[in-house]
Amino acid sequence: MKNSGNIITQFSTIYPLLVGLYDGEFTVSDVRAAGTFGLGCSHGIDGETILLNGECFVSRYGKPIEKMNPGDRVPFAQVATCATFESKELNNINKAELEDILVDLAASRNMFIALRLTGKFESVKMRLPPTLTTPYKPFLELFENQFEETIENCEGTLLGFWAPKEFQGLTVAGLHVHFLSLSRDHCGHVLDFGLISGKLEYSICDQFAIRLPTSKSYLDADLSYQDTDAHIKKLEG
Repeated sequence: MKNSGNIITQFSTIYPLLVGLYDGEFTVSDVRAAGTFGLGCSHGIDGETILLNGECFVSRYGKPIEKMNPGDRVPFAQVATCATFESKELNNINKAELEDILVDLAASRNMFIALRLTGKFESVKMRLPPTLTTPYKPFLELFENQFEETIENCEGTLLGFWAPKEFQGLTVAGLHVHFLSLSRDHCGHVLDFGLISGKLEYSICDQFAIRLPTSKSYLDADLSYQDTDAHIKKLEG
């Protein structure tokens, strides 16, 4: 099978986050060099990030959405460079239905899928992490006080990835998506949505690369973690 040219590059894995390593290990410049769209979180897990059309934005609780600088640092990001896209018009679906559609389009549960869904939404339910304080709380405990909001009757872009269940922990298995409104005033990790109408662009990705941190805190960390699957599912909503 010839490589498709559709590549997902991930910066770190989920395990460092689960054990409390929240400091930024990679620059926004690093992330942008690896792909044109994707998602992640900001230094200290103080916000959710989204990369769209080569521009990286961060959304923090109680603050306006900001365009990130090349030198800003992130602990985790997942981005894609896709040589080819397929497209499909969609109407009246939610997050669970989108996941089913993607798996059907891929005709396999063993490949990665990169996606963008742009359109009109009846509602988008999102979350942001709470304002972070040090010392850092465990990841699961941190999101017990997450901020949730539901916006209605909006336009924007939902983007992210679908990953096979066997990769849970290295990445987020299943559907992991963030949203940015057309007005650039709402952004976050998507818990659910109701699409009125939109255009789905997707790529089946046969290449998945991981760049690991090299800091002393990462090299010395014990990344063993219990109940990985259950806890990630809880965090993802």
